[in-house]
Parts: sequence; structure tokens; C-alpha cells
Amino acid sequence: MVADMNPSPDSASMPDGRRGLPLSHPVPGTDCVGMNLAVRPTAINIAIGFCRYTLHRWRWADALTDAERIVHDLTSAFVAAVADSEPNCPTHMAVWLRRPSEHSVVVEVRDSPGNADVIARSGNLISATVEQLSTHCGQHCSAGRTVLWAELTRPARRI
Repeated sequence: MVADMNPSPDSASMPDGRRGLPLSHPVPGTDCVGMNLAVRPTAINIAIGFCRYTLHRWRWADALTDAERIVHDLTSAFVAAVADSEPNCPTHMAVWLRRPSEHSVVVEVRDSPGNADVIARSGNLISATVEQLSTHCGQHCSAGRTVLWAELTRPARRI
């Protein structure tokens, strides 16, 4: 992974307790997959497909709709922020899916050195939809790098 996950003064938890620092690095033996994408509009659907494939493989289809919407909103925020800056060359973002336990999945979108300044200056990139659908979420900045993240918990199974 590419981002510094050490706490910084600007990354304190929000008053509602749902936002703040991302979960720690993956624990050995937990599922964690990621991919790097060029920050362009086509990356949004690629990231959604990656999410769909991964959650089916992890047998998390019951959370697929919410997870896809979260991936859409987080990647769209990066694409919009970079497009607004009119970059001279393509930049990248990393999309990570982690399953720290059998009951939760974390979606992360991380900047790259080529767009770190743009993303850091973009303000809050967490949408109201991401806040509503996630158990916890946040935008963490440290050492000039930014991670957008959201945690989903598995829906209660109906009998």
C-alpha cells in the first residue's frame, strides 16, 4: 500500500463517531486486494466491476449494491477532483478492498504522488451517500497523501 497511515492532527474522528482514521493495515490471513487505475472517467466502471468480482468471490453478494455505490462515489470524487485541476499527464489512484473480519469490508481509494496535492486541496470528498451507506467512513490525510475509505458491515441474514 502506498499511503502513510499514521495519525495526524487533521485526521481526528468527527463528532458523530462515524468518520475518522481508516482501519489499520491488513492483518495477516485477512483478505486484501487492490488495483491501480488511471484517474479518468472509465476507471469508475472498472472499479465497480473489480468490487463486484471481489465481493462475489468473498461471498458478500448481499452487500453488493451498497459496496458498488460506495466504490462509485469514492472513485468519482477522485476523478472529478483531478479533472478540475486539468493535469498535464495521467495520474493514478489505487482502489483497495479489505475484509478485516467476516462481518466487515473496507473500501479504500488512495491517491498517487502525481495527484496528491490536487486531492489534498479538494476538501471533503466523502459524499452524503457514502456516509449513509457505511458503518464508518473518512478522509485521512497524512504526510501529503490522502485515503478515502468506508467500512461496510454485512447485512443481517434473514431466516
